[in-house]
Amino acid sequence: MTETVLVPVSAHEVGAVWTRVQAMIAAATAESSGRYTPVDVRRALFDRRMQLWCAMADGNVKAVCVTEILDYPSTRAASVVLLTGHERAEWLQHLEGLKHWAKAEGCALFEAWARPGWERVMRNMRKTHVLLECDLGDERAPRRRQNETVNERNERSMT
Repeated sequence: MTETVLVPVSAHEVGAVWTRVQAMIAAATAESSGRYTPVDVRRALFDRRMQLWCAMADGNVKAVCVTEILDYPSTRAASVVLLTGHERAEWLQHLEGLKHWAKAEGCALFEAWARPGWERVMRNMRKTHVLLECDLGDERAPRRRQNETVNERNERSMT
């Protein structure tokens, strides 16, 4: 098993690494029920609203994690927005490092919206809620074009 290193990617480095992580981010956003597109994530990374982390081994990206600091009315949380990669046993331990980072950022909670399979893997986290969703399928509601952000859609609908 190859040892991996968790590498934080600063906002000004996102452009330089984007081609190496884009496919993994696209695969993860495809599972987000339309919440995110790769364009949304890239923009949030550039704007410093989200943070990009890469698990690296021998110069290869083994995993990608995108986090977001959320300021709730009563607490601050670090939220795992996207987490995907290959050979999970080589990089999963880096979640502990993310928890230390979150604490240093003043977060009292570390949370992750995840598919059901992650519950078995993230044993040191507890399930507190279940996300239930349905697609309303309202033809009258404005639809997002592929790679269009909510702000872009709103601007288009106002013209």
